[in-house]
Amino acid sequence: MSQEPLSELRELLYGDPSPERWEALCQVIEALDEAMVDVAFGYAAEHLKTWPNVLRCGLLSEAPYKRWWPLVRHARVKDVDALAPCLPWLSDVVELDLTWRDAGTKAAKTLASSEYLSNLTHLYLSCNKIGSQGAKALARSEHLSNLVCLKFNRNKIGSKGVQALAGSEHLSNLTRFDVDRNKVGHEGAMALAGSKHLTRLTTLDVSWNELGTKGVTALVASECLSNLTTLNLASNLILLEDVQALVALERWGSFTELDLSWNSMEGDSVEVLAKSEHLSRLTDLNLTWTKMGDRGARALAESEHLGNLTRLSLVANEIKNEGVQALARSEHLKGLTHLDLAANRMDSEGAGALARARHLGNLTALRLCGNKIGDEGVKALARSGDLGNLTSLELSTCKISNEGAKALANSEFLRHLNHLDLSDNEIDIEGARALQQSECLRNLTTLDLSKNIGL
Repeated sequence: MSQEPLSELRELLYGDPSPERWEALCQVIEALDEAMVDVAFGYAAEHLKTWPNVLRCGLLSEAPYKRWWPLVRHARVKDVDALAPCLPWLSDVVELDLTWRDAGTKAAKTLASSEYLSNLTHLYLSCNKIGSQGAKALARSEHLSNLVCLKFNRNKIGSKGVQALAGSEHLSNLTRFDVDRNKVGHEGAMALAGSKHLTRLTTLDVSWNELGTKGVTALVASECLSNLTTLNLASNLILLEDVQALVALERWGSFTELDLSWNSMEGDSVEVLAKSEHLSRLTDLNLTWTKMGDRGARALAESEHLGNLTRLSLVANEIKNEGVQALARSEHLKGLTHLDLAANRMDSEGAGALARARHLGNLTALRLCGNKIGDEGVKALARSGDLGNLTSLELSTCKISNEGAKALANSEFLRHLNHLDLSDNEIDIEGARALQQSECLRNLTTLDLSKNIGL
C-alpha cells in the first residue's frame, strides 16, 4: 500500500489551518483507497482538533456521499429540503449555519425534535421567517442544551417568541444571543432582562427592536444579566427622555461595550449621557449616526468618565472641525486605540487637529473615510509623530490626489501601517507607484486603491 497519499495528508495537517488546506485535505481523503481511509481518519482527526471549527466546513447535502464528512464540524445548509433526511449526519457537527435560507417554522420544528443536534454549540438561524411558533419549539428542545451561541436575527418572532426563548431552561449555556430586528418590544426586552436561564450571557444584540424606555432600562440595569460584557441597543428609538432614564438608574450592568448607534439622540442627549458616571466602565462606545454634531462631540471630549475607552465610533454625526478639535484636545480620551470619524464634515483643519493630538498617541486604527480632508489634511497626518503607532489608516473618499499619496509614501511616522485604504479618491498610476514602492510603508499587507479615477 503506497504511503504517498498519507504523506500528502501529513504535510497538509502540519501547515497553518486555512480554507485551501481544508479543501485539499478533503480531496486527498476522497481519493484514498478504501483500505487507507480508517488510518487517514485517525491521523487527521487528532491533528484537526486544533483547527477552528469554521474551517472544517461542508454542505450538509454532501454528507451522505462524501468520505471526509465525519471530519466536518461546521455544516452549512443551502437546500432546506435536504435538512430532514440529512439530520443523522449532524451528530458530530458543533456549528450549524442556516442563515438566509427562509427555512420557516417547519424547519425550526424539525431541528427542535432532532436528537442528532445534541453536540451543537453554535446555531445560526438568522433571516429564516421562523416566527413565534418556531421559536417556542426551539425553546422546548432538550437537544439544544449545549448551545453557547444562538443567532436569531430577523425571524419575526415578536415578544412572544423572545419570551419563550428567555424562559427556556435548555438555553442556560448561552453566552451569545443575537435577536435583532424581531419586533421584540418592551415586553420581550423585560423577559430577557429578568431571565433566570440566560445568566451566562456575555453578548446580547437586541438592536432594531423598538424596545422603548421600559425595555432599554430593564436590560441596562438587569441583575440577571450580570455577566454581560457587550450590549447592542442600536436603532431602538432612544431619545432624550430615554437617555435621562438611563442616566438616572441606580446601577448599570457590568458590560464594557455599549452600542447606541442609529438612535436620533442629538447633541442634548449626548450631553446628558456624557455626564453619567455609569460610562466609567466602558471600553467600547458606538454612537454612530446619533446626530450629535459638534455639541455632542464637545460633551464627549469634556467627559471625565471615558478614561477607560479604547474604541470610539462617531460615524455620520455631522461633526465639523470644531468638534474634531475638541476630541483631539481631550485628555480623557488618551486611552483610545481605535477612533472612527468616518462620514462627518471635517476638512483639512480637522485632520490637522488630529495630527497634532498629543493625547491620541495610543491610536492604532484611525478611520476618516468620507471626510473632505484633501491632500493638505493627508500631509498633516503623514507628518504627525503623535500618530506613529497607527497600524490601520482608512481614508477612502477623502478627495486625495497623487500629492497626498506621495506624502503618505514618504512618511517616516507611518512605518507601522499594515492596512491603508485610499479607495475612491483621485490617485492615478503615479501616486499608486509611489505607494507600492515606498520604503516607509514596507509593512503594508493591505493597500486598497480601488475606485480611484486615474487607475
